[in-house]
Amino acid sequence: MGVAKSSSFAEQRRAPRHEVSIRAWLHRSGQARFAIHVVDISTHGMMARSSAALAVGERVTLDLPIAGRREALVRWSLGGRIGCELLQPLSEVICTRILAHPPPPPSPWERF
Repeated sequence: MGVAKSSSFAEQRRAPRHEVSIRAWLHRSGQARFAIHVVDISTHGMMARSSAALAVGERVTLDLPIAGRREALVRWSLGGRIGCELLQPLSEVICTRILAHPPPPPSPWERF
């Protein structure tokens, strides 16, 4: 008998995820931008909290501190959280700079 292989998202990732707390913006084609709270990131993707209802497969633009604008595909969306694959991976240098950069203090008018 063979051992069944698990196909969890964590095991399918190309790069390890790092826990962060980053405020960023998500842009949808032809619509207003939405505030998101990135909670983990890697060179190839990220997970964020968002109040926007996003469809799996939707192409979005992210405005990330240090990394700038990045195109991404929504790979999953569940209960106010989204997982995105970056279409152009972050370099290791940019990823390291993001991890080293402390988050700014929250603005009184922003709520996540």
